Amino acid sequence: MGCAQETLTDILSYLHREYQSPNYLEEYFLLQQEESDVDQKAEDDYKFHLNKDLDDKGCAPKCPAHLTFGLDFCEISSCEKCGITDDVSQIKREYCHPLYIEEVFSTIEILTKKGFKEISLPLIITHIIQGENKFHMSYSDIKFCSSCKDPVQVSERWLLELPNVYTFSLQYDFGQQRSTISRDVLNKVFDFIPPKINLRDFLRIGGSMGPTNKKDLTPSSPLEDWSQESYLESKESTYFILRGFITFYGLHYIAYFYSAKYDNWFQFNDESIKQIGNFEDVRKRCLAGKQRPTTLFYERSDVIMNVLSTGAFEEETEALGRVYFKEDEIKHNNFWNGKSGGGGLSGCSMFQRI
Repeated sequence: MGCAQETLTDILSYLHREYQSPNYLEEYFLLQQEESDVDQKAEDDYKFHLNKDLDDKGCAPKCPAHLTFGLDFCEISSCEKCGITDDVSQIKREYCHPLYIEEVFSTIEILTKKGFKEISLPLIITHIIQGENKFHMSYSDIKFCSSCKDPVQVSERWLLELPNVYTFSLQYDFGQQRSTISRDVLNKVFDFIPPKINLRDFLRIGGSMGPTNKKDLTPSSPLEDWSQESYLESKESTYFILRGFITFYGLHYIAYFYSAKYDNWFQFNDESIKQIGNFEDVRKRCLAGKQRPTTLFYERSDVIMNVLSTGAFEEETEALGRVYFKEDEIKHNNFWNGKSGGGGLSGCSMFQRI
């Protein structure tokens, strides 16, 4: 069931490789045409090294794949006592942030036992990252601070640049991949999918402070309080809005995406496109058909995707405007829980023209 993520990654990887090497596809597929004349193992080895070399190369300016979906992560080790950053690990270039459903559920149970009343996705991810870091530090060579010489015990995840779209890949265990999961499990999955996230709540962005610089999460230290230090070092918004997701059922994938133009969610099922309504309508449809979400797409709130060029689309873009999402309105329109409209632009005050 990881095919959705694998397919997305493969497509984006091909775009990156072709951007780096304009003759990449011709060279790659030429080998396939000459399979009978080339040793299969030698061909596979060559393809592997060719792909790896191109994948490891950064792109400046960024290719379309990395500009839109690219996640450049690194883990940093810093001294909890004096706050000095000593070590930055190798950059990991990814397109998706994996979330393991069983790990998410177990984390929710842990946080509930600790007394947390409001358990959000950023809180869950922060707790997971802390657990991964502790495990990593326990089984790695101990490092010492260059200043105070104390053992370095804190590690955090750093997102170097903001993508236009932040993608989560929901990973189910092997048994769930091969069978139909219950509606109760699906309900729990939909419960932790938020309409809006702030990446600063669980990642360090650029030079800003992230939550994992602090002590362990406790109910008395709300997550939102942690992101205030160095909060606006960049003018770029770190808020992302859920714009669509892919579901899986019975070896088949169905996509759902929100249209700001029509203020409605739409279903994309092979050649069929249907207007569904608000997010609650989408959720009910997924529960009825036992369609499990596998890939979530969050668009950066200050990215204007409507303008494809400054010519042909300028007049249309000016007429439609660009939607922005106000915190107090986000759950009161068709995007989330509002009543389905008849198409056209929403009259909701949440939609603001630029």
